[in-house]
Amino acid sequence: MALTALLIVVISAVANRFGPVVAGVISALPTVASVLAVSTHRRQGPEASVDLLRGMLGGMTAFAMFLRGGGAPRGAGGRGDGRASAKSCVPSGGTG
Repeated sequence: MALTALLIVVISAVANRFGPVVAGVISALPTVASVLAVSTHRRQGPEASVDLLRGMLGGMTAFAMFLRGGGAPRGAGGRGDGRASAKSCVPSGGTG
């Protein structure tokens, strides 16, 4: 319970400092990670939980870098236009 209270206080401080969008993004990550870590620890043990958290950290870092880059190769304006993320959702050989 104390850890949950601390998490709420930290997220509230982030919201006051950086705004609601950043706080929303930040609040999702520890919430999901903590639920999955506890569940994995109970079912598969501490080693599996550590593996899960290491994998999530790497995946979240890669995803954040993808979003920071705009989701597409940089064009003349120096920013991605986001089209690569939409294109990656279309299966190869599909219509569209």
